[in-house]
Amino acid sequence: MTKQVKWLQFKKARTLVRRLKLSTMKEFKECLKNGRLPENIPLDPRKVYKDKGWISKYDWLGTDYYQYRPRQEWLSFVKARKYARSLNIANSKEWLIFCREGNLPENIPRSPASVYKNRGWISWDDWLGRSLQHKASNYVRTRRKVRNLKIQSIKEWFKLCKKNKIPDGIPHNPEIFYEDNGWGGWDDWLGITHSNGKWRPFEEARQYIHSLKLASIREWREFCHSGRCPGNIPMAPESAYKNEGWIDWYDWLGKPKN
Repeated sequence: MTKQVKWLQFKKARTLVRRLKLSTMKEFKECLKNGRLPENIPLDPRKVYKDKGWISKYDWLGTDYYQYRPRQEWLSFVKARKYARSLNIANSKEWLIFCREGNLPENIPRSPASVYKNRGWISWDDWLGRSLQHKASNYVRTRRKVRNLKIQSIKEWFKLCKKNKIPDGIPHNPEIFYEDNGWGGWDDWLGITHSNGKWRPFEEARQYIHSLKLASIREWREFCHSGRCPGNIPMAPESAYKNEGWIDWYDWLGKPKN
């Protein structure tokens, strides 16, 4: 009677495999057969570790194509999420099955939580659109809770987010979460108003932003969150300068439209 092998715990097995810096599953199987890996690592890890941590062969080998692919090659978060929602997939398991069948466009990652971390990612419910129908009615209710927090600026908002002091159920990136479902700008979200004379004049503010030579909206937000943005330049210029010169983000950053 063949003795049943007690397989190594998934994370420990994956660590040993990654140390070999292999490129393909063929190389992995050759290492097993040649004794370069312990016998308690399975030849078919996908099957053995199916519900115990397995993600993909790329993750297993430590060459995760979907995690380390150059950022600029991916579709923007909003466009990728729109595609994901159009599939009417029920959960993350169905998403992975869909990906394994080779149906996913090359510019959309199979691991969106990793690729879009800090770039819009909220949850699988949001990614697949399962809570989409509740957003519009939920915006006003959630905004009321936010206004009760008496937060005075976007800078303060993100500081509280970083410290996990925003109540559960309130998205940290409301401008993305409610983009097509009620979003009216940061002043509206926080319930704050500014006198016309508080902000630097639009032309002057835009000239200053052009001098920074920021490459994208993401870099603009990182600049704002760093605390280096002058106090008289709004972090939400599209709202503050809506009727005072605002055109679009290309104009604000001084970038030509492609």
